[in-house]
Amino acid sequence: MTENANLITDKLQQNSPRPSSWEFENQNRLISVAEDMSKQKSVELLLLEQNRLLKLIASLKPMDECLTAVCDSVSKLNSGVRACILLTDDQRLKFPRSITPNFPPSFGQGLKDAPINELAIGTCGTAVYCGKPVICTDIANDTRWSLGWRDLCVAHGIFACHSTPILGADNLPLGSLMLCFDKARSPTDWEYRLAEFGTQIASIVFEREQSSKALRESEDKYRTLFNSMGEAFALCKIILDDDRKPFDVLILEVNPAHETVTGLTNEETMGNTMRQLIPDFDDSWYETCFRVAKGGETIRFENYVSSLNRWFDIYAYKVGKNDDGKFALIYSDISERKQTETALKQNEERLRLAVEVGRMVAWEWNPHSDTIITTDNFSSIYGLSKIEAAGQGFALVHPEDRARHQSLVENAVATGKGYHSVFRFIRPDNGEIIWLEERGEAWLDEKGNVQKLIGVVIDITERKQAVKALRDSEEFKQRILESSNDCIKVLSLNHEILYMNPGGLCLIEIDDFSSVCNTDWLSFWQGEDREKAKNAIATAKAGQIGHFQGYCPTMKDKPKWWDVVVTPIRDASGEVTQFVAISRDITQQKQVEVLLRESEEKFRNMADNAPVMIWMTDATGYCTYLSRSWYEFSGQTEEIGLGFGWLDAVHPEDSESSKNIFLDANRQKSAFQLEYRLRRSDGKYRTCIDAASPWFGVDGQFKGYIGSVMDITERKQAEESLRRSEERYRTLFESIEDGFCVIEMMFDENNQPIDYRFLEINPAFEKQTGLKDAEGKSIRQLVPNLEAHWFEIYGKVALTGEPIRFENSSQEMNRWFDVYAFRFEQPESRKVAIFFKDITERKQSEIQQQQRAKELTQLNHSLVRTTDLLAERNQELNSFSYIVSHDLKAPLRAISNLSQWIEDDLQEKLDEDNQRQMQLLRNRVERMEAMIDGLLTYSRVGRTEVETQSVKVKELLNEILDSLVIPPTFTISIQAELPTIVTKRLLLSQVFANLISNAIKHHPRPDGQIEISATCKGQFYEFAVSDDGNGIAPENHDKIFGIFQTLNSRDVKESTGIGLSIVKKIVETEGGEITVTSELGSGATFRFTWPKQPLTH
Repeated sequence: MTENANLITDKLQQNSPRPSSWEFENQNRLISVAEDMSKQKSVELLLLEQNRLLKLIASLKPMDECLTAVCDSVSKLNSGVRACILLTDDQRLKFPRSITPNFPPSFGQGLKDAPINELAIGTCGTAVYCGKPVICTDIANDTRWSLGWRDLCVAHGIFACHSTPILGADNLPLGSLMLCFDKARSPTDWEYRLAEFGTQIASIVFEREQSSKALRESEDKYRTLFNSMGEAFALCKIILDDDRKPFDVLILEVNPAHETVTGLTNEETMGNTMRQLIPDFDDSWYETCFRVAKGGETIRFENYVSSLNRWFDIYAYKVGKNDDGKFALIYSDISERKQTETALKQNEERLRLAVEVGRMVAWEWNPHSDTIITTDNFSSIYGLSKIEAAGQGFALVHPEDRARHQSLVENAVATGKGYHSVFRFIRPDNGEIIWLEERGEAWLDEKGNVQKLIGVVIDITERKQAVKALRDSEEFKQRILESSNDCIKVLSLNHEILYMNPGGLCLIEIDDFSSVCNTDWLSFWQGEDREKAKNAIATAKAGQIGHFQGYCPTMKDKPKWWDVVVTPIRDASGEVTQFVAISRDITQQKQVEVLLRESEEKFRNMADNAPVMIWMTDATGYCTYLSRSWYEFSGQTEEIGLGFGWLDAVHPEDSESSKNIFLDANRQKSAFQLEYRLRRSDGKYRTCIDAASPWFGVDGQFKGYIGSVMDITERKQAEESLRRSEERYRTLFESIEDGFCVIEMMFDENNQPIDYRFLEINPAFEKQTGLKDAEGKSIRQLVPNLEAHWFEIYGKVALTGEPIRFENSSQEMNRWFDVYAFRFEQPESRKVAIFFKDITERKQSEIQQQQRAKELTQLNHSLVRTTDLLAERNQELNSFSYIVSHDLKAPLRAISNLSQWIEDDLQEKLDEDNQRQMQLLRNRVERMEAMIDGLLTYSRVGRTEVETQSVKVKELLNEILDSLVIPPTFTISIQAELPTIVTKRLLLSQVFANLISNAIKHHPRPDGQIEISATCKGQFYEFAVSDDGNGIAPENHDKIFGIFQTLNSRDVKESTGIGLSIVKKIVETEGGEITVTSELGSGATFRFTWPKQPLTH
């Protein structure tokens, strides 16, 4: 600024009379102030930039954006320097990319993949390789470096440079900061300081990026585990009352499994308290939570929640800081297990009683190992213990029954079918022969092979003896009658009741047979049932069997339905002398028929309202019923759909195969399931699954099929999505950095853990443990003297099923581990799954991190103080700008006025040359004022608040054109359709006004043409201002946007060289870019992009 002030002073002295002492005094005061400001400004700007960059880093902006800001700051702090940063690869063998904001893209492309070695290819590579700064004062002539690198630098205006390595937290280089000079020279002390400043800030950027990356990876990993847990998880916080006693629990976060386990949605759970969600928890539950949250206990317990009607297995443990009241719950729904346990106990008790009362033995026999398991009453029936029975086989079966019984059992083993056998058995304890009835069923594995037989044996000796006695008894037939559950009557030819068995008296509720003896049997029937009874008697009289069904209440008016058979009784001559009328109580059957009819009505109602489509066929495969949902889905009518018309709605490519599968299943009378595309009423095909099972009548006859059709389009899409998701998670699991293994615990005879074998490991296992080829080997083979606590912990997990999370060290392995272990598969497998991570470095670095945190806290306090100081300096600079503007303009106006007065007073005495010099003086004064105004405008861009409003661009352009002096022969064309945008109207107006006025001002002809247009470019509009003037040479395209740069003579007052630099700064401040396209003699087009939405600063 001092040089510019001196230059201005020299020009004034050369072209004007000497000013008064007052004018010199003001001018010297301006120069003095500028020099004082220059001395302070470097330090203040450095602190200001440092604060700005640290805030940018702390705001978590992307690394490239932060490094770009570092380069811009270094370049900004010294106008003769351009800065760039070259980034190393992980192996520090080359620079795969660079940050070059102050260079054209070709420079960055030329640096791509530059090697890092001792061959001195370039200063940055040598700085990284040697680990110390490297200086080159004359690139063009310094033969230490490769020719290619020197040519690249010289081509981009770099004639000297200073490269400094950027070191990470481990003191290893991560890149290099390169200060580039536009002339051959050595760096100044200030530039050394800038290099140190830039590398320190860049090092902080790299360190933050590495920490953020590690944090993101860790968070993603544990979030995946958190979301994929089968058990529910909740992060909670204890709530205390005024007496500091536990009162409630606030639920902070739950995992996806929570909703499945509890039935409570995640939305209604998170942010609420336990008392709001589950009001029936008693105070002891909150006391338990308090012990975990405040005392740090780890507790495992089972709890029943009546409001949810569920049992839970809950594992509670402390998380977070000791005094934050936070703890975690891992819980699973064990209601089904509890119900099963209760039902099992009840069934076991009933079975025990039934076995004891019925003299039954339940058994299970493994034919492969010849081992047998029976109920405890085995010896009371067989006359020997289970141990004594082992190996006896069929030897104690009665010789006459042995072969038959053995054949039935062996056939069951061979075919997998059940058997029923009645045989005699010789008790070895007393030689008694008993009768046994045995039923057995085969237990098959998934391949259909017989694994074991299970069954029951009943001692039927007494029953056999009773049957024999009855057969030998003269009262055998009578007892049959008496024991019959049917009502058996003997009728005379006049249908009078002569006899009724005891069972019949009970059924008809007759207390004394004499009350109905000789009563007309037909009198019990009424209405059409009486006619049926008469016809049955007439049929029996004719020597045939009469049959009918009718209603006849009991003597106590209990409603009954009967199935009646009337059979003639003949004498020796064959004449019918009496009738036997056997009435079977079919009341229950009739009730069932009513229920069936009601059930069928309910079935059709359910089918018509079911979310799936229901159908039925007869035995031939002919469709006899389609639910209403079928017709609504397919758009078919009943006339079209029934029979085989439903196939018309099936996709032509699926129709034939679907029909064949259905008909094949129909012939085999077997269940089937098929998948096909079904046309919906809107003409679109949906993927459906059709499943059906055969149904049979009470007589066992095949009746057809009942099936359902379900639209599974969404499910298929979900399955595909799930498959892709599973593939992603499997890939993630294989690629995670944490170690994972599945081990099989080994125990001694006292059930104490002594070793474990690695069944499965992931790729990260070897890196995390240092153990090679571990899969299939035991830990004792790999680490013979491994500490005992590892076996104790994993053994407990395998035996109890309680998962555990802990940190522990192994001196034998020289490592610390963070471990989460849980039981895997069934308890008897003794398998444990383990997630673990080598945290040795973390443990070692914790002390270093604590020290680093202390240093950062101190640095933060220093930055706060610096920020306050910079705010004060900024206010002082604002006041200074106003003072400078006023003090600069005042003497200029005095010079202009004085020259005019002198010319007016000496007009007749001044010759033409002196008059021209006086006019030149005033022109330069006006140009100086315009330059000062431009500088103030330039400095305010981005620092002052400008109102944002809706702007119709076409109206804005018309207003601008009205404010400009445009030659009447000039033609300005504006695109018909221009956008309306919400933006800062003043700034957009300044950009358009400057570009349009420049096009008019610098046009060589009065009949010039200007075209204004706009196009959409994503989130921006691109505006173009084109003219047909002299054009701009390509080598000046960048120059014209620089401050004080002009292609016209500086004697032209309008050419301050600031206008386009203001335009560029406005456009870039608003997030856009500006470029020029032009050749000499062919006009110029200025294009700039402007955001569709206002940029948030």
